[in-house]
Amino acid sequence: MAYTTADLTNGGITTHYQFQYDDSLSAPKDPSGLEPARTNQVIASCEQDFDLMSGWFGNVSLGVKFPFPVYVSQDSGGASWPTKGPRTMTIKPGTQNQQWIRSLMVAEVTEMFMKAQNIGWYGTSNEGSDGEGLSRFLRGQFFININRFGTNLSDSKSNVWLSSSRADYVNHPNPADNGPDPLTGCALLFIWYLSDQLGFNIKSIVAAGASTLGGVYRNLTGDPDDPFPLFKQLLDTALPGTSTITSGNLDNPFPLPSAAVLSALRYLRKDAPGTKFLRQLINSKNVGQLRAVLNTDRQASLV
Repeated sequence: MAYTTADLTNGGITTHYQFQYDDSLSAPKDPSGLEPARTNQVIASCEQDFDLMSGWFGNVSLGVKFPFPVYVSQDSGGASWPTKGPRTMTIKPGTQNQQWIRSLMVAEVTEMFMKAQNIGWYGTSNEGSDGEGLSRFLRGQFFININRFGTNLSDSKSNVWLSSSRADYVNHPNPADNGPDPLTGCALLFIWYLSDQLGFNIKSIVAAGASTLGGVYRNLTGDPDDPFPLFKQLLDTALPGTSTITSGNLDNPFPLPSAAVLSALRYLRKDAPGTKFLRQLINSKNVGQLRAVLNTDRQASLV
């Protein structure tokens, strides 16, 4: 096997990437001839995907030399990039299609953005459990963006935590753990909770980085209380014991029915005394939808 740029659009070079693929994936070595057509499809969309990710992170500079090499391997098993030395990326898509390759690139490049952003999402020797959770969440958002998210495309890593003892990794992450385990599953699930239960948009969540997900919650809401008990209680009610998500997006059961009831008027008076209109409040909190105001478990706002 050898990597090649044969028959790639513009020699495989885009603004940010320099693609090469394993020549064993092209004819005559591989009669199915996945390449170079598959990588050319990635090339056609990768800069649009990069702009999407850059926007999520407030267009922070990655601080690396572009274009950097991207190797499309014959192997299966995800993707990786070195945290030290010149930037490269290896994609291991097996026989998956171009959208799968793009999603793996999103998972890896967003980790690069976390490291460059440097506000708490990225861990120590790697992205850590919180960063891995955010990486998988943003990969899910990518699939939503291209209208192909569903059971067959979700990672089902939230279920790893749901099927465990459901320990508190919201306040106790591991900054050196990026494996598919209960820690990263809890992080992924909690970020979906921030998004689809409380209603905060992607940019707000990304910009609220902290050393723990409890800190991310406090940055978003201004609520000093521990968010984990109410988060766990909500899930224990909907999915008791070690029950898991079995349909739809297997990483995201939200929104779920909640016992929390909010008075928007009281919220306005207490937390935004100079704000006259609910729309002003929503804009001032930089949230994506009304649910963040009406469906949070902030104790100060409960009727």
